Amino acid sequence: MREFFGKRGAKFRLKLRDFAIFACLFLNKCYNLYYELQKISRFAFCIRLLRGFPFLRPGCRRGGTEDLAYGKKVFAAVNAQRAVNLIWDDKVYEQCKIHSQNMASGKVAFGHDGFSTRIKNLGGSGAENVAYNYSDDPNTVVNQWMNSSGHKANIMNKNFKKSSVAAVKSDDGKWYYTQIFIP
Repeated sequence: MREFFGKRGAKFRLKLRDFAIFACLFLNKCYNLYYELQKISRFAFCIRLLRGFPFLRPGCRRGGTEDLAYGKKVFAAVNAQRAVNLIWDDKVYEQCKIHSQNMASGKVAFGHDGFSTRIKNLGGSGAENVAYNYSDDPNTVVNQWMNSSGHKANIMNKNFKKSSVAAVKSDDGKWYYTQIFIP
């Protein structure tokens, strides 16, 4: 009985070792492919792997569709709330668009992750409003922001002169908005 178990155990150890080698090679290949898309470190890759890649989970969001015209309607609705209109800025829009696309695709959670990087790319000071909803009415998101004291303070702040809004619709029909304000 011991010999049989010994042989079987040896086979099992061999299979486990082969599997471990295969898994390491496979994960290294996955990292190399993922790095080309995301430009992240191996550590960040491992953290995402442990959390589970959002795009590998069933029913996850795969991407989003940006709508510049709709974003400009939201921008106009924000300006309707202010005494002095904000000026549309294309550099700000690019930062807003990237963040809204990342939220819509599930690359980042809904929220202000990476705000410090976005604002640093724009000169170093400013504020940000984000939101999501299923409405195609630009006033819906502006009402959401105006009913929140922090978001309303950003909209009404007289020190902010430039801004933009990016609206991205995810595959499940949810709109993700980012508005950045700069002096």
